[in-house]
Amino acid sequence: MSRLTRGLCLTLAVLFAAATVRADKPVTLRYHFKKGDRLIYRTTNTIKQSQTFGEKTFKQTISHRDVAVWTVTGKDKLGNYVFSVENKWLKVDFNLGPGGTYHYDSKSSEREKGSVLAEALTPVYELIDGATVTVHISAQGKVTKVTGYTDLLKDVLKNNPLATQIANGASDNGARISFGNLFPQFPRKALQPGNSWSVPYKLKIPKLGTIAGKRNYQYAGWVTAGKRRAIRLDETDELSLDIMSKANGADISGTISIDTSKTTIHFDPVRSRVLSVAIHLVLGGDLSIDANGQTVSLDIKQDHSAKIELLDTLPK
Repeated sequence: MSRLTRGLCLTLAVLFAAATVRADKPVTLRYHFKKGDRLIYRTTNTIKQSQTFGEKTFKQTISHRDVAVWTVTGKDKLGNYVFSVENKWLKVDFNLGPGGTYHYDSKSSEREKGSVLAEALTPVYELIDGATVTVHISAQGKVTKVTGYTDLLKDVLKNNPLATQIANGASDNGARISFGNLFPQFPRKALQPGNSWSVPYKLKIPKLGTIAGKRNYQYAGWVTAGKRRAIRLDETDELSLDIMSKANGADISGTISIDTSKTTIHFDPVRSRVLSVAIHLVLGGDLSIDANGQTVSLDIKQDHSAKIELLDTLPK
């Protein structure tokens, strides 16, 4: 190796090391938006569930896909960013085994009719399709307020227990907790690789029960996500759903909780955008169903995977 080549390699090595040191300097993460900013997110959700009564096991699958446009309309009096969130596309597929199947695609003019699922769910999804809600988010990523869901769905969910349970109540407060999956809440302090923090939450779902959870984040440092440099956050979740519900004359009680969880978030701090979120949760629990003087035990296992992606344009 010539002296010139050795010198060039040494120079490149020093520059690379310097860049690495700069990348690992403490970073204070914040969201920065301006009025008119527009974010397009596509979400894909798949839930695979098994229910076991004695020696019988029933398997169910639910898939949910949507595209939503988040537009910054300004700030509220507390300085939080205000987004108008419009649903542009919604597609759901249910395969509930003995409970039947159901399909909804907002791009299609055809609607299922006649089944119990169709009668309960189609009115809900037709309202959500194209609906706009308002979301308030702080610079640290705390979703402080959501308005629009409760008023939108309160009439169609009235006396509709099946839709209420599947939609988890579909309340403004429920949406506030759910949007936390897209916007990780950052701590006040600057972060270095290995630093961790937690964000607890609690949600009461009418006619179903209470959720107590915690999102545990760890700052992993700079990575390459696709063609972009980004910061990776690793997240594990704690969640317990205490169920106290009534359905078809039966009393249902028990607890469902997370067994394992893994979430990876890529955040672009320069453009102030979440680029992607990949979620995998495994949940399980035992429920007790009391009806007509008899008690039946139900074992539930659920595998939940989801992906949220920032898009450059609306898909055709």
